[in-house]
Amino acid sequence: MTSPAAASEQIVREFWRLMASNDFFSVGVLLTDDFVLEWPQSDERICGRDRFALMNADYPSNGRWFFVVNRIVGGESEAVSDVSITDGVQNARAISFFSIVGGKIARLVEYWPEPTPAPENRKHLTEKIVGLFPILLLASALLVSAEPAHADEGPPAWAYPINPPDFKPPTDDGSPRHVPDSDASYTLSQVRDLFSAPDWHPGDHPPMPKVVSKGREPEVQACGFCHRADGPGGPENARLAGLPAAYIVQQMADFKSGARNNSSSQRLPTAMMIALSKAITPAEVDAAAAYFSALKPRPVMRVVETAMVPKTAVTSWHLSVVESGGREPLAGRIIEVPEDRQQFVSRDARARFIAYVPVGSIRRGESLASTGGNGKTVACGGCHGADLRGLGAIPGIAGRSPSYVVRQLYDFKHGARAGIAGAPMLPTVANLTMDDMISLAAYAASLSP
Repeated sequence: MTSPAAASEQIVREFWRLMASNDFFSVGVLLTDDFVLEWPQSDERICGRDRFALMNADYPSNGRWFFVVNRIVGGESEAVSDVSITDGVQNARAISFFSIVGGKIARLVEYWPEPTPAPENRKHLTEKIVGLFPILLLASALLVSAEPAHADEGPPAWAYPINPPDFKPPTDDGSPRHVPDSDASYTLSQVRDLFSAPDWHPGDHPPMPKVVSKGREPEVQACGFCHRADGPGGPENARLAGLPAAYIVQQMADFKSGARNNSSSQRLPTAMMIALSKAITPAEVDAAAAYFSALKPRPVMRVVETAMVPKTAVTSWHLSVVESGGREPLAGRIIEVPEDRQQFVSRDARARFIAYVPVGSIRRGESLASTGGNGKTVACGGCHGADLRGLGAIPGIAGRSPSYVVRQLYDFKHGARAGIAGAPMLPTVANLTMDDMISLAAYAASLSP
């Protein structure tokens, strides 16, 4: 028999699942007739399920909203959730207090990281309330305590690029886009369609299954949209081409269970994977896994050891060279950028990348990977194969995005990534410094996949 606390948690989890569909009127099935939402920081009260739906539907956004549930705590007739929210440009985290009556949500009081004045454009949907300052302090404390505590300075910004608050993607002027060696053309809006994978080179791969080429609206985005038509991925996500099918299936299960997450709560790519993992069917996972595992990965990375690098900025969750030019010290980072940014923006699977790495890091990484560094870590070849191209159900790491590899090593070390793969990786990462991670990633990226 389900306990009252577990039942409350299930109701709140279903609330956020329906919110993630972006059909905000569907959430009404969980709300009482006299439902009330309160935002004390802006002194706003929204009464009724219809006004709640209209307020969310009219809220200014830069695209689809994604919700990642960090934690839910249920009580007999109440629950509290900690949720990260993004539309790809705006990023926020909300602490929400739910009151539950008769299996439905009767009242929701929500707090955000910063107090916000009530905007004029939704005054017709709201009433004014008096802020509850003591509760605001409690909510703020909960929000801070929910952040992961690290002994170091936190996830490195160069490996976990976050779109700046003022980032605005270019508008589509309707002109057709082209890439080298392809007769196809797409507009900017078409290459941004989450439910369509641009296929510039159909001869490079077998026919894509529907989940890869189109996905399933409204919750399952096309796998080929982010990971590209034949699975090379990019600095912002994983290369899927050539991964063992069983490994892909397990990673989807880990995303769904919460075993696999990310050390930065504001990263949209991980948020999208977590949301998708809860909606995709086992048959769709199997189809995508079979397709990508049958593809042969190709080299897309050029690794350059240097002390100085082009100046970069974050654009759509990855780094790009700034148009104004200039150079700066690499200073203990890896800077990974597309060779041709517009080709990458067009989601061409043949796009290539340059990874600038510290001088001497490739040789140092080779030593760590092959010997374990006198007990500092574990030799990589024992699991990933002598050539680091994978062994059985263990994925290859040769030729992978070094930014991605650093994120995985950091996530394993700090507990954001667990699951079946987490246990054998713990002795590997336990004593690694950031310099060690950079060296290992630089060496792996320099190899042919």
